[in-house]
Amino acid sequence: MTASIDGAYGCQKASTITQDDESMNNPIFYVKFLCCSLLACWLCNANVSAQVIPDGGDRLVTPATFLGSEAHAYGKKYGDVKVVTVKDMPFDHAIEVTTAIQPEKYYHIGTKYKVNGTIKRGDTLLCVFYARSLAGGNNETGGGMVHMNLNMLGKGIGKAIVAPNAQWMQYFIPFEAQIDSQDKRTAMGFSFGAQLQTVQIADIHLINYGKFKTVDQLPVTKITYRGREADAPWRKEAQQRIEKHRKAAMNITVKDASGSPIPNAKVDVNLKRHAFWFGCTLNVLSLYDTDDAANLRKHHKRLFNMALCEGSIVWRVWEEPKRRKQADALMQYYKDNGYYVRAHVLVWEKSNVMPKDMRQLLKSGDKDAIRKRVTDHIRTIMTTYKGMVDEWVVENEAVDNSELRDVLGKESMAQWFKLAREIDPNAKLMFNENRTEGLKPDKSDRFLKLAEIIEENGGPLDTFGIQGHTGEIPIHMDELKANFDKLAAYGKPLAITEFDIDTTDEQLKADYMRDYMTMVFSHPAFYNFTIWKWWTSNPARTVASVYNTDWTIKPCGKVYEDLVLKQWQTNETGSTSMSGEYQIRGFLGEYDITATANGQTKTIAAKLTRDGKNTFVIQLP
Repeated sequence: MTASIDGAYGCQKASTITQDDESMNNPIFYVKFLCCSLLACWLCNANVSAQVIPDGGDRLVTPATFLGSEAHAYGKKYGDVKVVTVKDMPFDHAIEVTTAIQPEKYYHIGTKYKVNGTIKRGDTLLCVFYARSLAGGNNETGGGMVHMNLNMLGKGIGKAIVAPNAQWMQYFIPFEAQIDSQDKRTAMGFSFGAQLQTVQIADIHLINYGKFKTVDQLPVTKITYRGREADAPWRKEAQQRIEKHRKAAMNITVKDASGSPIPNAKVDVNLKRHAFWFGCTLNVLSLYDTDDAANLRKHHKRLFNMALCEGSIVWRVWEEPKRRKQADALMQYYKDNGYYVRAHVLVWEKSNVMPKDMRQLLKSGDKDAIRKRVTDHIRTIMTTYKGMVDEWVVENEAVDNSELRDVLGKESMAQWFKLAREIDPNAKLMFNENRTEGLKPDKSDRFLKLAEIIEENGGPLDTFGIQGHTGEIPIHMDELKANFDKLAAYGKPLAITEFDIDTTDEQLKADYMRDYMTMVFSHPAFYNFTIWKWWTSNPARTVASVYNTDWTIKPCGKVYEDLVLKQWQTNETGSTSMSGEYQIRGFLGEYDITATANGQTKTIAAKLTRDGKNTFVIQLP
């Protein structure tokens, strides 16, 4: 459709919307919500249909604004935005947006509305609207994805995300303004470019209650996920898989010096190192002589058996002499303290993580020089840490980043894996990727296609890394399991490499961490679960962490401790039978087994494996 444009906002008749190619600027503040399916998946502080807009407040956007002269559409090259008639609802018209071509940024197609009135930092606002998804969307669930942005000249006042399904749902989203607005420079927009879809929105309200109400006093549609219920069927199935795949029978016999069995001998069985890798980043801050550094080292050693650098060995950073020295110290600390070690990353095809000279080479297109620079880097860094690393991330986020392959060809990925195997034949070689576990199923397809290309060209690919960053939309547990199965069917061991949850709802974070970890630990294809953000000294960045800045533990941290240090541990004490035997089932890993009888004590080291005989004999002197 076409219409005239007046200044920053479209001006047209009430039943039309102007449309051009402008987009909402990407805001910086996040208030995040999600609508799941209608199958008992909503956790609300009131029944959704019974919620009403509270009286009072300043009406900044109304249904009249929504369909009136201050409405403005953008992104026509990516799809279509139009007004449609609606029946059997409290409203007669809706905005229907079809995203037919995937834009680079989600906010490149949508609608926006001029906000009339004043907003002050700290004001309490309520956004209310209806939405439903008609077509496209998530490949498995059909769910849409709509971003609401409230901006002042590109600066974020507030933001929300919803994922509507086929039925109309009314959303109540309260939030606190982060900055002041400016007259005629503030707009509320809805963006639809996150996926190919057709979505309708209607009956939009934005109300400013100022300081007269708090966020907690307003109705809200809260995020949840399918499978969160305490009696969800998947829980029993997961526990059965854990018993089958993560534990084994241990047979212990205690004998005397002559080889005769000792009855009633006391036996202590203690798991010292889990076979499963429970990991987390441990960065350069841990090297300092500060209380925070001491806490980092203490808690990391207590909670995790695997470590990796967050960014110290990324190519551009590692070639800075000071940072390389820090990386050397970190890698040595990991090895000295008995961690499993993952090195992240050899090749990341984004120019902004490459050294400056490499960026210049890419611009030049000199294939030989580029190829030599990459292989020299791989050889240098791997040789530096050879014997200290259990697993190298050879390629990272290659689905959406291909700046090296664009010059060298797709088969170059295989060459990097071959070189890595040649330099350190004992290390596992990983292909690591984000958003492959369910939010964008097509991305897992593209990831597996790249894996095929690597192997078809002779690349020795050992493991798949699934980053696991969880932001606005937690994945339903049945979807998560299905996508894990899909990736596992390729035949490679799987690892969650960068898990975090970016939400301010601490109970949701705790519940989802519990369920996500349980699903991973129960799946036989996985050997690792790694947390990316677990503590920060910056109060503004603690949303995804498991500890607060003062080292008090968050609910999600308590969940982690309960699972890893209690439920999934084996620390047993018992006595031998009349035949000198003691049998238990324990979690796979490395043990200290201590036998005591007749004033004599002896401890042996033992390794409980999935396929081993797992028979251990302790002979007391």
